Amino acid sequence: RGGQELNMTELGLLVTVWQLLVLMAPIRRYFSKVKEGFCKRRRALIDSKLLVVYALSRRKTDSLWQIQSKARDLVGDAESFMSIISMTLAQTLNAWVTASKIGWRALVPIVVALVHWLLSRLVTRKIERLYEQNYFYPAPKFQDDFTSMLHNIRTVKFYAWEDVFSKGYSSTRFEDYEPPMVWRVLRFGLDLLSHATAEVSAVLALMSYITTVDTISYMDITLLESSIRSLTVFVGTIAGLNSKLMRFRANKADVQEFLDADSANYIERSSVAGDLAVDLNGCVFSWGANTYSLAPITLQIKAGDFVTIVGRIGSGKSSFLSAICGEMPLTSGQGCVYGRIGYVEQKPWIMNATFRDNVLMGADFDEAYFSQVIDACALAADVELFPKGDLTMIGTNGVNLSGGQKVRLALA
Repeated sequence: RGGQELNMTELGLLVTVWQLLVLMAPIRRYFSKVKEGFCKRRRALIDSKLLVVYALSRRKTDSLWQIQSKARDLVGDAESFMSIISMTLAQTLNAWVTASKIGWRALVPIVVALVHWLLSRLVTRKIERLYEQNYFYPAPKFQDDFTSMLHNIRTVKFYAWEDVFSKGYSSTRFEDYEPPMVWRVLRFGLDLLSHATAEVSAVLALMSYITTVDTISYMDITLLESSIRSLTVFVGTIAGLNSKLMRFRANKADVQEFLDADSANYIERSSVAGDLAVDLNGCVFSWGANTYSLAPITLQIKAGDFVTIVGRIGSGKSSFLSAICGEMPLTSGQGCVYGRIGYVEQKPWIMNATFRDNVLMGADFDEAYFSQVIDACALAADVELFPKGDLTMIGTNGVNLSGGQKVRLALA
């Protein structure tokens, strides 16, 4: 066309590239699905491992859901780091190609991203410092807000505190501190700029380059704009990598501490009952490094003895019982507990199930033995007063039981 011959070699090359691009789309989707499935399996493996460790762990630690969240954050951060490593090679080539085309102007997206990150960090730190300096610590007062009153409405009604709470809502309110207008405007402007950093850097670089050339094609402008935008986003990601690394280290330490929970030593247990029930020889128990610990204990309790532990508040009575039950780690000394242990805590755990299910706890129902246990725990009269006897539903945490009934039910 137009007197020009058709170059079959160039046409074949373009068709080949076009076919490769067409084939790359489903291939990328396939590998994306494979990666997504692999990540899901890895998260499921971590969750199952945490469930096993949490079930076997005897040490007080964070809740399972917090540990699961931290473990998933670890996996997500590790994937991000791997993506950044792969992006580094691609963006290095991108920077080299861009610099070969527009020269020193390839530094514009790097400078814009770094300046924006630095200014955002400085403004954020300044505002946080202002909040810390002007934070108001209110004087202690009883909780008279609606949420607290709603959560404790039974106590309010039982003690006839309605008038106190209705009139006790304080009329004096302290307004929240607001930083000076200049810092709020700067923060707002930087927040707006954070969504347009790539566009700003592309405009600045292209404008400075266009003024030095006579002609430039639309294709060159499109390619340069895309390259500069990609380079700006990458530099911003690298600049904010420090906070992600700090979170990664903290989560890794917490998860590793949880996984190493069973590495501590505990008091020995023997299923064979003998003359002694508890035998401790210079045992020192501690909840962890630089935390509360019990002094060396030497004690022997014979089978069948009735022993009472007496002490002031916070002297370690509950911790000592936890140590005997195998909950508190043993740091030094030797000790052993013989036979089985039945332990009733200060705050019994009651299931949202029937009275009978709370007593059986999964065991088979033996009516004669069940009646014997109920009588021994002084619950026979209470069961007779229940609407459906021992088949009466007990709410979560024993909401429809008195304090004494909860303890006696836990004992049963």
